[in-house]
Amino acid sequence: MDVVRRKKRSSEAMQKLSMSNSVAQQRAEQLRRSFRKHHARTPPSGVHHLALVRKDSAAPPVDVSSKSKNPSLPPRLKEKPEDEDATGTPQKSKTDVVAACLNKNSSQTSQHCPVRLRSIEAKRRAAVSKFLVYSQRMREDKISHDLEDFAAKHLSLSASERCHLRVWEAGAGGDCLFHSFAAALEALILKDATAAAHVFERVPETVFAAGRRALVLHLRKLSASALDSWAPEALLDFALRAAVDYKLGSFEDQWNPHPLQMLEDTGFGILQHCESVQAFGDALEGEAGDTVLRLAFTDARRGGGGRREELVFLRQGRVKLEQLRSSIQAQIVELGNVHWGNQFDVNSLSTLLDLGVFMFCDSLQNGGRECLYNIGSTKNTFPYWIALWWMEPVHFRVLQVGYPTSHEDQSAMTFTTCWTQEELPAPLWREYERCNRLAN
Repeated sequence: MDVVRRKKRSSEAMQKLSMSNSVAQQRAEQLRRSFRKHHARTPPSGVHHLALVRKDSAAPPVDVSSKSKNPSLPPRLKEKPEDEDATGTPQKSKTDVVAACLNKNSSQTSQHCPVRLRSIEAKRRAAVSKFLVYSQRMREDKISHDLEDFAAKHLSLSASERCHLRVWEAGAGGDCLFHSFAAALEALILKDATAAAHVFERVPETVFAAGRRALVLHLRKLSASALDSWAPEALLDFALRAAVDYKLGSFEDQWNPHPLQMLEDTGFGILQHCESVQAFGDALEGEAGDTVLRLAFTDARRGGGGRREELVFLRQGRVKLEQLRSSIQAQIVELGNVHWGNQFDVNSLSTLLDLGVFMFCDSLQNGGRECLYNIGSTKNTFPYWIALWWMEPVHFRVLQVGYPTSHEDQSAMTFTTCWTQEELPAPLWREYERCNRLAN
């Protein structure tokens, strides 16, 4: 009887085991079907999936040619070239990365909600800031008490919204104006994608990616290019004023050759004896390219006869004029102390970059009644504005204007160095119109 019971229990156990194996196989098959169905419908992007190949299907061919570095690997897993990443995509240079980060415009994100837009803009700013060379390296410096007091009195929004100023050192060594301009342009790039597009239409992003030296050199070339459109009389007067300042010992630049020698070398030595150039034109007689100048002279000595004008013939004056223009431009482009930035450069860069410039003077102008230097611009509206600081005549820095963010907490300030035309604080705009009378 015991033997019969044991056989019966053994038979029941085998049946249960067989049933459990069958159930397990059915569940496994259901899972496999579900897996295939799901991954065939929604494959995650950017992830490589191994195909489920039947045993009787052909295996993918393997490249075993002599050109393959590692013939034992299938094509997808071969050693990648040095200029490709893990997915086979060519790697981007630093310049390409900067261009990709900075060239995003607002239209690309217009379909997103405001929260998403802020997130995208924050990521863009974070990506951009890694490649910009001024925003993370400038140091704060001091401004005069006179300028601080003037801003608090005349540029405040209200009694509870007092204006505060602070300045940042961007660079020196004779290039301070161009360093300051470059730092202000970076602030515009970080402002938003539209402002960044405005900058890159005029200064390529590859220039920013190349570093401080390349950026300063580009701005110097941009300033020098303004002379290309100058009339002959304006160019000759510019050279004449430089020569007069050099004779008086007030010429700050270190041109080589100096202005007087430059006039002699280019055939305009007669200018150093005159007061101004009244006209420049082609000669009626002589060869093509010969010119005539009408020069004004003033003899202040007793019996000198006062002011008079003379016509001076200049052989091949057109060629000599271009030689003089190129010589001056070569001095402006030179890095360092050869040419210090001045009103000419500020006005030229303002025009060519289509930027309004608030040039704050550390020493107040017009007997302490004005805080902005008149840069000579004839415009009073620009798409964007920047603020700079000038310690006449030796140094430029970036300036920021700040106002309290709340009436309750006066210590919480928002500072900025760039604005759109619509964002300009009303007191600052009024001060510009008052100080830059040519723009009215």
